[in-house]
Amino acid sequence: MKVETLSRKELAYYRLLWTSRGQKKFFKFALEGEKFVLDLVHHYKNSPYNLEEVLFDAVFLSRSKNNFLKKLKDEQIPFRVVRHYQLERILPSRSPQGIMAVIKMPEQTDDQRLGKILASGGRAIFLDGVQDPGNVGTLIRSSAAFGISAVVVGQDSARLYNPKTLRASAGTFLKIPVLDLVHRDAVEIVMKFKNHNFNVIALSKGKNAIPLKKFSPPKDALFIIGNEGSGIRKDVQKIAEDTVSIEISPDVESLNAAVSGSILMFHIQGK
Repeated sequence: MKVETLSRKELAYYRLLWTSRGQKKFFKFALEGEKFVLDLVHHYKNSPYNLEEVLFDAVFLSRSKNNFLKKLKDEQIPFRVVRHYQLERILPSRSPQGIMAVIKMPEQTDDQRLGKILASGGRAIFLDGVQDPGNVGTLIRSSAAFGISAVVVGQDSARLYNPKTLRASAGTFLKIPVLDLVHRDAVEIVMKFKNHNFNVIALSKGKNAIPLKKFSPPKDALFIIGNEGSGIRKDVQKIAEDTVSIEISPDVESLNAAVSGSILMFHIQGK
């Protein structure tokens, strides 16, 4: 199979797909890693994303199973075998696995996708200023695991298409609706949920907070998880009808945002 040498222009293009600037310019993003790309190949048709092409090097090709290439051909997914040293220059991780995918962002607008979430009801998560991409990705993964209907990555949070966020999500951003609304006003978005009869519930400490053990979750609700250091912004907290807290040892000051959010989701699943 022919191994291609990428031009300087192509190298620059693929590198840009890992950046916010490039993603906005081309309306595409990139994903790396054997497990994630293989999962994408098998599941992208049931997601709002379109798989544009797959790139891998000869090293990956030599150890991959024949059914991988067959799957690409059967699904008519374009692929390129490129030089190992060039792919290493494109991929952001320190230990690249020799494979990446280029993915088109959803064709529907954010407001169209948000409208579907609002109309569907259920229990959604809103991330208010969760800045660590590892936490954002982990919360997306927990949401998929514990039956959350949708995740809104809200104002000032780490972007969904950040490579670290995608890696931490372990591909679960394909399994449930996830909206990247980091540049939209948090109050505006939370109010949309409230106006569609979602109960707005803040996960936070406070004198009037309901201990999670005693909390009975409503059927349609938006749970707000705040910034790792400063918590939920005050104007968003004011919208919440209830505040829920997790009881922890007095020897521990607080929990990581991803840990506390995951505990919340585990507690409310099936109730």
